[in-house]
Amino acid sequence: MRHLLTESLPQHYGINKSINLPERVYESQFSLSDETACINCKKKFADRSDCDEQVMFVNAKEQLHVIDFEAYVRQFEHTALETRQHCDYLLYDEDINGRKVAFCDLTCSAEEHVEPNPLDAYPLGKRFKAYEQMKSSLELLLDVDLLNVHILTYQQKLALFG
Repeated sequence: MRHLLTESLPQHYGINKSINLPERVYESQFSLSDETACINCKKKFADRSDCDEQVMFVNAKEQLHVIDFEAYVRQFEHTALETRQHCDYLLYDEDINGRKVAFCDLTCSAEEHVEPNPLDAYPLGKRFKAYEQMKSSLELLLDVDLLNVHILTYQQKLALFG
């Protein structure tokens, strides 16, 4: 996956610069958050002192690779990739007994931020927006032949919203 994201995807889109893969590997418990959503939520709801920024907890029993997909895509400034919607994280493992890949989008856990609200930035709700972001991220990778084939080898392909 590393080579495909740092070499194949940029080449497919005609990008000729060195790409950093913001990836961490976990083998125990860890948590993830959407820092931007938490900052915006705290600004919007000043009384949100009880906000728990860690919205997704994972117990990795084997090596789990976590790519900060948002940071990864930011490297493609002034390209067609920059304008595409994308999820927050791409998670994958290389377990030979059942490889998994997951597209993950997180948000503030406040109900008013998740539910549909015509006055909000996401009038159909963050669930719908997250679905669109994860779908677009998957399509971005499937556009590249080598990534398409690689992703299809994963026995489980998941979309996670937290």
